[in-house]
Amino acid sequence: MGSFEEDKDIIKQNLECVTERPDAVFGIRMLMEDKCEMPDRETVQDVMDRHLGRSECFCYDAQVIGFSASQYSVHFAKENKDISPQLLIMGCKPITAPVMDGMEKSQTWDCPECDDILQQCTWQVAASDMMAAGLNYKERAEMLVQYVEALMELFPSCRAVVFDSSKKMFTREKLIRCRLPMESRFIYYAVNVRLFNIQGAEDMIVDSVGMSMLSLPDIQ
Repeated sequence: MGSFEEDKDIIKQNLECVTERPDAVFGIRMLMEDKCEMPDRETVQDVMDRHLGRSECFCYDAQVIGFSASQYSVHFAKENKDISPQLLIMGCKPITAPVMDGMEKSQTWDCPECDDILQQCTWQVAASDMMAAGLNYKERAEMLVQYVEALMELFPSCRAVVFDSSKKMFTREKLIRCRLPMESRFIYYAVNVRLFNIQGAEDMIVDSVGMSMLSLPDIQ
C-alpha cells in the first residue's frame, strides 16, 4: 500500500510510493514524557525469563540491550543451522521526527488521547526483533505478545506505545489491563483495522495493516 499525503482535510493516497513489506522486523516505540534510564541487567533478565521462558542476554549497556529468545528457533537453510530470534531494546532518545502523519493519526481508534500524547511525549525507547520472520506465525505472535508485555513491565514511565507495522497506538495502561486470551492478543495489539470515507461518494473502504508481520495477508 502506498503512503498518504494530506491536502487540507482530505487525505490522498500517493500511489507512486510503495512501502516495503514490514514482516522482517517487528518494531515498537514506547513514548515518554521524560528521559528514562535503562533498567538494570538483573531486572531485565528476570522479566524476560518470566515472559519468554529461557532467554540469554548477549548485550547490555546504556545504548542497547539484546536478548536471544532461546525458547524459539528459526532454521536457516543456507547455513543449515537453527538460530534463536533476537530481541533488542534501544536506549531512550529524543523524538526528532513525527511519530505519525495525519492519515495515521486519523486511524488511532484505540487511543483517543493520541494528539495530547504526541505533543507531550518528546522521548522514546525503540524495541524490535531480529531473525524472527521465519518463525511459524503462531510462535511469532506468541513471542511478540510476551515481548510487548515484558516491555510494559520494564518501562513503567511509558505513556503510550506505537506499533511501527500498523501505527496502532495504545496507552500503557490499556495494554496492561488487557484480559483477552493469549491467542487473540497479537491482533488486538498490533493489527490496525482502518476506515476511510471516499470523497465524492457514499462508499467507504475498510482495510487492515499488521498481519503481514506474521506473513499472513492483510485485507481491503
